[in-house]
Amino acid sequence: MTAPVRYSTWRINVLFLLLALAVSVLLGRVVLLQLLDVDKGYQFLQNQGEQRFIRMVSEDAPRGEIVDRNGNQLAISTPVVTLGANPKALLADKEGLAQVAKALSLSESALRKKLEAKRNKGFIYLKRHMAPQDAAVVLQLDADGVRAEPSYRRYYPAGEVVAHVVGFNTVNDEGQEGLELAFNEFLKPKRGLSRVIQDLRGNTVRELAMLESAQAGSNLVLSLDLRVQYTAYTALAEAVKASEALSGSLVLVDAKTGEILALSNYPSYNPNNRRGLSYEFVRNRAITDAVEPGSTVKPFAVLAALEAGTFNAQSVIDTAPGRIKVEGKILKDSRNNGELAIGQVLAKSSQVGITKIALGTDPFDMRASFEKLGVGVSVGTGFPGEALGRLPSYAQWRDIDRATMAFGHGISMSVLQLAQAYQVLANGGVKIPLTLLKRDKPTYTTQAARPENANAVLDMLGGTFIRGGTAASSALSNYALAGKTGTAHKVGGKGYLSNKYRSLFAGFAPAESPRYVAVVMVDEPSGDRYYGGEIAAPVFSEVASLVLPYMGVKPQLGDEKTQVASLVGAL
Repeated sequence: MTAPVRYSTWRINVLFLLLALAVSVLLGRVVLLQLLDVDKGYQFLQNQGEQRFIRMVSEDAPRGEIVDRNGNQLAISTPVVTLGANPKALLADKEGLAQVAKALSLSESALRKKLEAKRNKGFIYLKRHMAPQDAAVVLQLDADGVRAEPSYRRYYPAGEVVAHVVGFNTVNDEGQEGLELAFNEFLKPKRGLSRVIQDLRGNTVRELAMLESAQAGSNLVLSLDLRVQYTAYTALAEAVKASEALSGSLVLVDAKTGEILALSNYPSYNPNNRRGLSYEFVRNRAITDAVEPGSTVKPFAVLAALEAGTFNAQSVIDTAPGRIKVEGKILKDSRNNGELAIGQVLAKSSQVGITKIALGTDPFDMRASFEKLGVGVSVGTGFPGEALGRLPSYAQWRDIDRATMAFGHGISMSVLQLAQAYQVLANGGVKIPLTLLKRDKPTYTTQAARPENANAVLDMLGGTFIRGGTAASSALSNYALAGKTGTAHKVGGKGYLSNKYRSLFAGFAPAESPRYVAVVMVDEPSGDRYYGGEIAAPVFSEVASLVLPYMGVKPQLGDEKTQVASLVGAL
């Protein structure tokens, strides 16, 4: 028989004693914290709790404003509230979930499905960028897991009138188009950072420390004048709609400072509501699209000839019999004009005359002169997608290329580049960089042409022509205007299209000592009216009639020659 097992009594007693001692130590610690040292005990427990709910949170600040030269707001940031939720917490609160769904105009099943799909996430968005008063309605429901995040939303008070210049932001307030994109880092605010205590719902209970303070973005002051911009946009929109054209662009520049006072495109878009927006409407065509400028470049060919010394302001060109053959191609005038002074070549827009000027000028000299005016050269505004245009190397030119280039075919440039070139003519040969930002004076200038030659071409455009030009119907009775129209065939897949045109006008206001330069382009007007003098020149005239008085330019009253605007027509 097996002997019974005997346990050591003293070992059992020692074990029980150790356990009792451990319990006593724990109880003593509790008494010490809760009874003998209440403050320290409370602090200890609080610290332990806080460590479980301390969070690092960022704080939004408003993005910098974009304003016009007079301080009118073009882009501002308004306070909004973004609502989010902890999916598990809100799913558990069935009554709260139903109330939240109703307040957000959602079906309860749709909201539940959205929460179930993100059940394992700690946070999801319910609705972004709500008006504070609308968000407050949801928050008052006190549903579990729902919390608010204050933020800002971009708003554009001038809407479609400046949309192509200002652009717009993403939902995360990052620049996506226009100057919002180009100056994103300048406009962007600096987010703040704080250490806070949050409750189970994610609401901030107490701020422990401000680690970095939030700072608003810097404001951007544009060269645009909102009143001038509105005038330009309205006149352009009316012309595009009246002619049933595809689109139109207009640029108006202060020739003395290089500041762009208006830059419009039509059709436009509403940057405050971009649902279903196509990029076709977002593109700033005046800056990003390079087109053949037609006869608006004929003054450049004359200037190149004067600069090269092959012709002078008194030169006479024999255009008889009204046509000329170049490499098998016949270039014709509408009539036989006979001998024409070089200025009359521009007045009558003689293809024969300008061809003879081009062929009589060294191609190297002609290309160099065009390039100095800005053809094929970036304007340098910093605007995203700015077009370079096309100016081929003179080594590639045949005689027919030299001729057609002189009347605006075979080269391309944006409406903004064309305005830059005309600014040189208006400013006595001085090229001032164009800018979309307000400035007191140009940062630098270059002499793109000799003053006497630039002024001679300007006189040919503005001092000689009154009645008889194809744009004479757009004349003003109290201001003398000057400029050049152009009508260019559009290019298709197999060459020039016989029935599709771009109507252009580039001009100065006032004609004598011009202060303002404007370029108007209307793309593909419908019907039988498509010449630049019929479509584009009236837009320039309308804008000038309103802008000149607004800018304080006194009416030029005098003899009939002064009162009848010398708007030069061209085909």
